[in-house]
Amino acid sequence: MSNPIARAYLTLKPPHRARLETSTSTLELTLGPDCTMEDPGPLLGHLAGIALLAHLELLGRDDAQRVVEDLAKYTQPGPWGRCITPPTYPLDLSHHILEAIAQVEQAARRLTSLWPRLEEWGLVPQVGINIIQAPPPPYHVELGNHVGIPSRIAPSSRGPLYAAPPRPGGSRHLARALRAYMEYYPDTRAVMNLALSRRFLEEARMRGYRASSYNRDEEPEEVRRREGATMPWGIRTAIEKCVEKPHIIFHRGDVGKEPMINLFAPTAPALIDMLRNILGYDTRA
Repeated sequence: MSNPIARAYLTLKPPHRARLETSTSTLELTLGPDCTMEDPGPLLGHLAGIALLAHLELLGRDDAQRVVEDLAKYTQPGPWGRCITPPTYPLDLSHHILEAIAQVEQAARRLTSLWPRLEEWGLVPQVGINIIQAPPPPYHVELGNHVGIPSRIAPSSRGPLYAAPPRPGGSRHLARALRAYMEYYPDTRAVMNLALSRRFLEEARMRGYRASSYNRDEEPEEVRRREGATMPWGIRTAIEKCVEKPHIIFHRGDVGKEPMINLFAPTAPALIDMLRNILGYDTRA
């Protein structure tokens, strides 16, 4: 049997539609507004074969739409304007998510052993503590791929508890901060929140960690009006006013907003190593 892709025709219908035709079938797919590029031509051309195979009853139409949209999000510009997406991206992404779940779970267990010191230093926020780890680029662009603890880690009469295990999409709020940070430092894939503590910041500085901050009072009105835009704005603002990479970003709160510290590290276990170092523990435990 001849290869149907060899006899396929791709017609671009700007801005976000593509029509794929063979001698036996036709498929039209729409890329949503989150799946756009300035020049969709190379991207759609790269995806044409995959979308066509999906249409030829290997995946079905609904899954074909999902595959094309996922690849549009995860495809990055490569040499000579080409677009590069791992052909095994579903398996690749699943591997990174499972790895993140295991590492966030490990970090959460280690964090509970530090709880008395965290409370002594006033580092436990009223909203609880969360730990987020993202997959590497390009998969980090989707907030639903960031692994976190849905219920956060909070104090109780029986000590620190979290009611649900880590899972993808566990905290979109903190994930927005991490995604913004990864725009500048893509190898840093984990973040944790703590209550603001002057003692902690001073100790971190003494141990060689760099901190930066942002003032929520300076948030532009157009940013304030957009849902979920404050955290990315604050992270970018803090990074851009810091000459070197900051390990810690904090703000002093606002009306109804608790003053908060965000720690950033390559992985969730590395966050706990950093935290233990600042608190004066042996980092190897």
